Amino acid sequence: MKSRSFRTRLILSLFFGLAVFVGLLLYGDISGIGSSLARFRWSLLPAILGLTLFNYVVRFLKWQYYLGLAGIRNVRLADSVNIFFAGLVMTITPGKLGEWLKSYLLKERYGTPVSVSAPIVLAERVTDAYGMILLSSLGLFLFKDGWVFVILLSALGFAITAMFRWRPAARWCIGAAGRMPLLRRHTPFIASFYESAYTLFSPRALAISVAMGFVSWLGEGIAMYFVLLGLGAPHSAELIVQGVFILSVTSLAGAVAILPGGLGVVEGGITGLAQSLVGLSREAAATATLIIRIGTLWFGVAIGLVALVILTRRMGRNVVADAEAARKPA
Repeated sequence: MKSRSFRTRLILSLFFGLAVFVGLLLYGDISGIGSSLARFRWSLLPAILGLTLFNYVVRFLKWQYYLGLAGIRNVRLADSVNIFFAGLVMTITPGKLGEWLKSYLLKERYGTPVSVSAPIVLAERVTDAYGMILLSSLGLFLFKDGWVFVILLSALGFAITAMFRWRPAARWCIGAAGRMPLLRRHTPFIASFYESAYTLFSPRALAISVAMGFVSWLGEGIAMYFVLLGLGAPHSAELIVQGVFILSVTSLAGAVAILPGGLGVVEGGITGLAQSLVGLSREAAATATLIIRIGTLWFGVAIGLVALVILTRRMGRNVVADAEAARKPA
């Protein structure tokens, strides 16, 4: 994997994101969106970006908590910050390389086995989803729609958790893998992965991590409220619930979509819900989507690019290219 391959994939993702934005401009009418942007209360922008940063900081604290649980305690704070935030830029690239990149960097910098660190990324995703499910449920009681989607995701999360906490079944699966020619040589990795995941999905760790996921994503939900408020929606407790619900339920939909960063899925969901729940016009709804996605997803990508550049210079090589090369079988 050469660095130009990563750049190509990143550029393609950026073009896809640009295409989604063009679609929003056409849907909302360019002149109408321009008028909405002119009326937007830009004094709220620092609060929107601050709440997004709050989300990332709390998620970083969860990353640190998981490192400690997994016994990875020798990572310098500066390296841990850069490794965590570098993963953000990978959310918009195909292939889920962001998940592998964090484990790869821990292995290269500190010799941490991938089988020990990889379950951290899985636990992050599952507990983030639980947090967003809880946030979505607050709105579901008011809006009475989307229960089937949320229940199915809850069942999936419960199944993943139960799979790692039921030792007899896990031991049987590991033993079965050891008897299969294609999996036999990977059995030590699978066993180590399971032991790490078993610790991360303990009831106490799950409760703490889900609470952190709830708090972190609540920050971005309130950022959505500020976007709606800035576009003229009247302040009310219901508007806060609407903003949190719109951001959390569309983020869940984007998480299960195969598209990088949920591009297209999240934008369509936010635009539609802003109209149906809040009563915004097409122009204002499209504008709200543009502002919140720039202030959340693309703000995170920008931070991730800075962290990735710092890591690349510190390690003296292209860490993304090396990570993908290491992922390929020998």
